[in-house]
Amino acid sequence: MESLFIAVVAVGSSLGLLVLARAILKIPFRAAWAAGTALLEFVALWVVCFGANLGLGLLLAIAVRTLTTRFISAYVVNDPSLAVISALQAFVVYWWARGGRA
Repeated sequence: MESLFIAVVAVGSSLGLLVLARAILKIPFRAAWAAGTALLEFVALWVVCFGANLGLGLLLAIAVRTLTTRFISAYVVNDPSLAVISALQAFVVYWWARGGRA
C-alpha cells in the first residue's frame, strides 16, 4: 500500500509539473515526450550497468574464494552504493552515446 501511495504521489507531481511547464514556460508537449523517452533509455542503461556490476562483483567474490584461502561473502555486492555507482556509469555512457547532448 505504501508503494502505491508513493507511485500516486510521483505521478501526481509529474502531471502537475507538466501542466506548469506548459502554462508558464510554454514548453511543447513534444519536449515532454522526448524527455520521457530519454528517461526510459537512461533507466534501461542503468539496469544494464547494475546487472553487469552485480555479475562482475559475484564473479570476483567467487574467484577470491576459489583462488585464495580468504572468504568473501557474496552479500558484499548487496550494497546500496552499487546502485548509485551504476547510475553514474549509466549517465556517463548515456551522455557519451548521445554525443554530449541531453
